[in-house]
Amino acid sequence: MQFLRGKCDNVITTGSDDIVSDYLAEFYTGEMTADYVAFLDCYFYDTVSNRTKYWGGYTRKDRLNEPIGAGKMISARLMDEIEWTPFPPINKSLDYHFHQKLMNVKKEFFYSYHYLKDIEDAYLIDLKSPQNLNAFASIPGKETTNEWQKVTHYECF
Repeated sequence: MQFLRGKCDNVITTGSDDIVSDYLAEFYTGEMTADYVAFLDCYFYDTVSNRTKYWGGYTRKDRLNEPIGAGKMISARLMDEIEWTPFPPINKSLDYHFHQKLMNVKKEFFYSYHYLKDIEDAYLIDLKSPQNLNAFASIPGKETTNEWQKVTHYECF
């Protein structure tokens, strides 16, 4: 992240196992005035069983309305406030700690949270395979049969 300082206007966080639709890329373009764009839900696709789940987001009281980790777009202005160091030095609950760090910034910023299910043709899909830390079976959510089929074109960032 330090390498990006001074070289970009926004940062989008994704994992190596995340796929976004080209329509989601267009959506980000329309959100460039926000300092923190994030999503509250996600789709998961299991590469072994060829099944898809929709996860509606955090439901625990202490994490209600907390954005998911993947797909966050953060402005350079907001990244400057956290000194371009979004993650703690530990490899645990990185997304949670990143979000908390952003929420602890004292200056006023514009936050924009969305449900992917409400954005037509915009998908953020987390691929699951035997190599992932969290197995597909352990993810709460509703199995779906049509969301994955609706994705006709995607790009990896």
